[in-house]
Amino acid sequence: MNPDCKILGHGGMGIAHTLPINTFESILKCLNMGAEGVEIDIQLSKDSVWIIFHDSDMSPATNLSGSIFNNNWQQIKGAYYMNPLYAQYPVIHADELFHSIVNKENYIFSLDLKNYQMNPDSNYTDLLARKYTEWVIKQDIVFNSYLTSSDLNLLMKVKSLNPDIETFIYSSDFQKSKQEALVQNFEGISIHINSLNQDLVKEAHQSGLKIAAFGINSGQSNIDAIEYGVDYIETDQLQHILQITNN
Repeated sequence: MNPDCKILGHGGMGIAHTLPINTFESILKCLNMGAEGVEIDIQLSKDSVWIIFHDSDMSPATNLSGSIFNNNWQQIKGAYYMNPLYAQYPVIHADELFHSIVNKENYIFSLDLKNYQMNPDSNYTDLLARKYTEWVIKQDIVFNSYLTSSDLNLLMKVKSLNPDIETFIYSSDFQKSKQEALVQNFEGISIHINSLNQDLVKEAHQSGLKIAAFGINSGQSNIDAIEYGVDYIETDQLQHILQITNN
């Protein structure tokens, strides 16, 4: 195992857990169980509030419909997850979450910025980059978080605004991502565990790049991620990996 590897819960406790990902309950349980951090999905609402939510539309996961970017927080804040039945775990905004995490400086936060706008213009990409940069400074998590996105222009703009923000290019193509990361001075690559092996991780490390692995939804893929030597394991099987690593 990479001695510097950090174990993060995917959306909290992971997609197979009874607690929905990206909820207070799932994220706080993950951290309280001993994870070294958490991966969360963030989207910017119409009135520039960072919402913790994965999908392009609020339906069918919640009781509401419509995209995050087309709605204000006042319209979104009544949303709750439909499963598990009757639990009504709410959709939350990022400030709520980070104000609730005690000693947040002790954790690593993988922030997956979702942009579902079709063909966003440069002005909107500029807005996302500026709002993200302002927000991580406000939350004082610049040095214990990393941004992941498939949007190369967004990552470049964030990096130009604040070079201290760690940026990871998200892709299924390792070689393409490696070249983009090296050219743009990104810190790493965010990639599915099935697109990795030990040699590719070694190649990334020799180039000065980190690897954040996701899609880790079984005990075997936990083991694979450990054996490959990745830097960040964003796992859906948190309890299993904490047990086998004695965390």
